[in-house]
Amino acid sequence: MYYKILKRSEYDLADSFVKSHRNGNFFQSSAWQKVKSNWQGEIVASFNENGDITGVAQLLIQKGFMYCPRGPVCDYYNLESFDVLKKGIDEVAKRYKAHKVKMDPDILFTNSFFLNEMKKRGFKHIYGKSSFDTIQARFNYRLIVLDKSKEEVLNN
Repeated sequence: MYYKILKRSEYDLADSFVKSHRNGNFFQSSAWQKVKSNWQGEIVASFNENGDITGVAQLLIQKGFMYCPRGPVCDYYNLESFDVLKKGIDEVAKRYKAHKVKMDPDILFTNSFFLNEMKKRGFKHIYGKSSFDTIQARFNYRLIVLDKSKEEVLNN
């Protein structure tokens, strides 16, 4: 496996992966960089031996700080893919002289496997008293587009 810091011309590859991945989130879309206009942005992708993307980490960057909103997007049980992404994230942090990297992957707070693995990798788990002690709200709604046959059931 390997990682690559994507060029802007390659962002459509990352966007396609994020859109189709079960852990994808619009905060990991390259379009989110345009919303956060006072931040710089970079995207790191991990690849398997066949050249297929296995993970994406969109990074929003301000002086000394990097943030991976609702990411990275990967299989949270495939630690090899995460570790490869982390190497790319570390390279970007070095380039921008970022001393802090924050991420808030879309996982259940009861996912002790992932939380323990991240602690082993030097991350701290912050879970404040209110739902807004972290950058993103702790709890989120999911909107799901239903097909027409199911829509009739919901309207009755």
